[in-house]
Amino acid sequence: MGLKFSKLELDIYDVLDPHFQSSSDLFEMKKKYAGDSQVVLFFNFKNDPKASELCLLSDWIKKIERSPEVHEVHSIWTLRRPEIFESRLLYKKQLQDPCTLNPEERFRYPERLKTSHFRHLIPSKGNKMFLFDVVLDGSYHLEEQVEKIITESHLFLKDSKLNLNVHFMGNGSTRYYFKKILFHDSLYNLLVILVMILLLRFFYGTWRSGVYLTMTLIASGSVLYGALAFLGGSINILTNNLFLMTAVAGAADFIFVTHDQLHGDYEKSFLRMITPCFFTTLTTIVGFLSLNTSELSIIKQFGNGAAIGAFCEWAMMFLFLPSFLKVFGLNQIWVNPSKAFSFKIFNQIERIELPRSVLWGFFVLMSLSIPSFFFLNDQDSPVQNLPTHHPMREGHELFKENFQWESQAYIYFPEVIQSEKLKPIIASLTQLKSIHRIETPIELLEDWTNGLPLLKKDLISRDLSMTPLWERYYSASGELRLPIYLSTEDLHSLRSVRDKVNDICGESCRLAGQRVVYLEYGERITKMMIESFAVSILLVSLILFWLLWMENKVTYFFPLTLSALMGPLATLSFLALFQIPVTIVTSIFLAVMVGLAGDNAIQFLFAGEENLSSGIEGRARSSIVVTILMMAGSSMFLFQSLFPLKIMGALFIFGFFINLIGDLWGLKKLLK
Repeated sequence: MGLKFSKLELDIYDVLDPHFQSSSDLFEMKKKYAGDSQVVLFFNFKNDPKASELCLLSDWIKKIERSPEVHEVHSIWTLRRPEIFESRLLYKKQLQDPCTLNPEERFRYPERLKTSHFRHLIPSKGNKMFLFDVVLDGSYHLEEQVEKIITESHLFLKDSKLNLNVHFMGNGSTRYYFKKILFHDSLYNLLVILVMILLLRFFYGTWRSGVYLTMTLIASGSVLYGALAFLGGSINILTNNLFLMTAVAGAADFIFVTHDQLHGDYEKSFLRMITPCFFTTLTTIVGFLSLNTSELSIIKQFGNGAAIGAFCEWAMMFLFLPSFLKVFGLNQIWVNPSKAFSFKIFNQIERIELPRSVLWGFFVLMSLSIPSFFFLNDQDSPVQNLPTHHPMREGHELFKENFQWESQAYIYFPEVIQSEKLKPIIASLTQLKSIHRIETPIELLEDWTNGLPLLKKDLISRDLSMTPLWERYYSASGELRLPIYLSTEDLHSLRSVRDKVNDICGESCRLAGQRVVYLEYGERITKMMIESFAVSILLVSLILFWLLWMENKVTYFFPLTLSALMGPLATLSFLALFQIPVTIVTSIFLAVMVGLAGDNAIQFLFAGEENLSSGIEGRARSSIVVTILMMAGSSMFLFQSLFPLKIMGALFIFGFFINLIGDLWGLKKLLK
């Protein structure tokens, strides 16, 4: 049938959009240059290690290097330097094999290494930390290779009983950990069902109500993920939470029908709700589809998938569930008023009067929403997104503290450049505070030939140009890239570096690398948020206007629309005021909020046969229950591993609450 399993998208290489300049540069460098790191083993001894301890570590690293899936391993013990000995030119290792030293001798980093070309591999203080850069063979499955290295590293520590810790960094390690997180966090898709079952039992007095909701969610989820796989979609940090998102957004239809059953029969509840729920689903779909304004395929894919999920939920609720219950002769009434929560307590909540000062406060926040777009904090980092206790995050923090730099990028020259033009560019860039150092082949050659006669210099230069080390800088066709080491990976600092590179280089070179891709994605995300927000507001407003016009209630358009948009606009201002990080994950928040913002307004409109005030009275309680359920469902994001998902959960909880304030008490005040 053409159905296939969805593929996993785990890191930036999986979601690159090739038409972006930063993505294109990253692909070109990956193809042109050899020896890109996949796993960095970062060992930290508790005390200065003895030669015997380093010998054990060195022997184990050699064993890893002999593995068929490992291409090579770089470390300070593989570094060589030319020396003249008895009129012969030798390339000797810069460090003696620890297994040839006195076993009780304590290791010390030689001073010459701390000022050499490879000084970025040496910790700024102490002698306890060692890096091993593992380059993997691309013919093997990357995640399996990384998992094997990580497993064997932990076994080595256990068997050797060495007093040290190991941390894993690099692109391959990121993929490995993110894959584990995706599978682990998938459990919260099931936990949200349990939360909803418990709340439905509390509010409506039966377990059966929760079972029926579960049936509709599982049926719609099955169709959703089947459609995603059939269309060639993938599982990534966003689509992994599609079920959770559609469950939170789609439970509203079930609640409105269920609450209506407290006051009427089964068939009339469906008949009364099918039309308003269709239009609330339509506004939700519009919100999700507005994400297609994004230039990022990962966000488009999520928006389209969520739109399919929203429609599936409506279809399962109003087409599948009634048919299923009738065919199998199951009880079609799933509420028990005698055991249900006493909604009389809601009388006090519904009668709350929104003070004029609070309403004006919301108007101020809404007016600030437009300029807020220019002050959003577009920050994203795979490592910083991890919890503070995560081993990769801990390793990153330890590395940053001891090596004076924390991130790497490249100055990429897409065309061959002459050395006389290169030197002034390097001299200008080294003045930037965010750059710890720039690694150049010129410096390497000078380091290797310092103090040697001219003839030897020419010989070393020729030898160096034929080594894999030279391929780190020059491609086979002569294009140059210079590794730069950044003292901070903050995207705002990186933006200033990129702008300075553009000013100095013009068309001759660009800043490139994974962090630069995140920088460009962050800038595109802000643009997408503005566009999708505007599109979804416009379309939802048009739907509300059309419904009001059909019901001859156009005079309600201004207060209804204003109250519906109070939540999304106010929350946007909070994003800017509190500088909440905007990432690929949290960028979808506003479009979803706008899609859900008009739901209560539509329900009030259809319930109010005489006027809008009577509609508010008829559906206010069910709107409160819907908000409670959506806030409880969104709380599942708070338990997930990645900080952007936690932030999105907090934003949804806050946003849904503000939505209720605007839809219920704000609208009542505006109508007066």
